[in-house]
Amino acid sequence: MLLKRLLISLVLIGLVQLVYADQSINISSPNNTIQLGLLHRTNGDLVYQVLYKGKTTITPSGLGMKLKSPELSLVKFDLIGIDSSIADETWQPVWGEVSSIRNNYKQLVVKLSDRSGSGVQLQIIFRVFDDGVGFRYSFPQQAKLNHFIIADELTQFGVSGDHKAFWIPGDYDTNEYPYYTTNLSSVDATGGGAAQEIHAKTYFDKNAVQTPLMMKSVDGIYINIHEAGLINYPAMNLVLISHLFLSMHTWFPTLLEIRPIYKHHL
Repeated sequence: MLLKRLLISLVLIGLVQLVYADQSINISSPNNTIQLGLLHRTNGDLVYQVLYKGKTTITPSGLGMKLKSPELSLVKFDLIGIDSSIADETWQPVWGEVSSIRNNYKQLVVKLSDRSGSGVQLQIIFRVFDDGVGFRYSFPQQAKLNHFIIADELTQFGVSGDHKAFWIPGDYDTNEYPYYTTNLSSVDATGGGAAQEIHAKTYFDKNAVQTPLMMKSVDGIYINIHEAGLINYPAMNLVLISHLFLSMHTWFPTLLEIRPIYKHHL
């Protein structure tokens, strides 16, 4: 495994570029096919976007968490630090189509502090691969947040057009629906609530879809949104909250109670 710690400096081959005003952070995949851009605005908002071969695939989208206990919306942040690294390793799956898989990515750890004055700290860890981007929220061990309950995850996924989408209705009891193929603006999941052939189902929103959500842009780019590594964490559904902006956010079925274990998810 090759793991190199990198200092955030403009003299280091442009891996990370940090410009102060609004604070802009840019990082690319190992082969430069995918670019991740972060913008920390002066008002405390943190947004990200993703480009593929120079074309925007995920438009600037919000990040954050809402807690029930303590009652707190983690949406405005002070940026207190950034770490970066490169990983290049190979691992062998137990079964599958190939005998070995290369795990090669560039990573950013963005360290944040709640701007409202609660003192709560949060880290968002981004990994940029040659074929995609992944990120997770991480709560570091801290005296001011030993026990908490998550009410909502405020992650958004903005898309750059009214893509063709391959989807099934949002539901937390079943994924045994037939797939629909429509443009995003034509998503209507009410058929999920009316499905008579499925006994155990929980239809909750006409604009909700399950993951993985696959989309195809007019210029032939396929985009998939999905989750990974759900450890003591609920499954994600996506809700279209604007047919104009075509922004989506995650939705929790129940409140999530976290005790002081402090392990990452995703």
